Amino acid sequence: MLIVCRIIFVAWQWQRIVDADMLGSIFFQGLKIDLVLLGLMLSIPALFFPVLASNRFLVPAWRGLLKVCLPAALLVIVLMECSTPSFVDQFDSRPNILFLEYLVHPRDVGAMLWTAYKPPIVFAVLFVLTVTLVNSRQIGRLVTPIRPTGVVPSILVTPVLLILCLGLIRSTLDNHPVDAGTIAVSSDALVTDLALSSAFNALYTTDKTRQGSKASVSKLAADE
Repeated sequence: MLIVCRIIFVAWQWQRIVDADMLGSIFFQGLKIDLVLLGLMLSIPALFFPVLASNRFLVPAWRGLLKVCLPAALLVIVLMECSTPSFVDQFDSRPNILFLEYLVHPRDVGAMLWTAYKPPIVFAVLFVLTVTLVNSRQIGRLVTPIRPTGVVPSILVTPVLLILCLGLIRSTLDNHPVDAGTIAVSSDALVTDLALSSAFNALYTTDKTRQGSKASVSKLAADE
């Protein structure tokens, strides 16, 4: 899904990418970011796996968690990707912390967007609902036959799952994990953004802003 969206966005912004000569880097670095997002998606189920999946009385809760958690994560990813073209038109950037801040005022922002982007909004809503519904049914069919793993197998498998999630989130053997700062592929900010996913970019910029706010508060406290 993310790769398909990235191909569409690359075709849309083809001239800027050609000027930056970064086509290969966008897809290579983008794959790393997609793996990070996948690791984040799977980390929550992985944490609950040893408790819920090992016991026959709790395995229904495990199935329910997967049926809710995975489609919800997919819904967020698809929604963010569908929001990208309109956000790029407005800010020349993938959705970032501003996108999340706008959600605090849904009525005002919704009215403004509906006035300016009616056709894209209708298409995005229909597409998001369709993809989410189809994938929810597919995930439901895959999850329903799940049986309890037993205590010993779950204890053995859990470290593997957690290491896998951590490896996906880091997506590198370097000292520092992959983030938007380490994959800057161009001086053109939008070209670099195309290597990211919109959900990742929103999370990353929110986290950086939060860290910056904490650092400012700490500095002020130290000065006093």
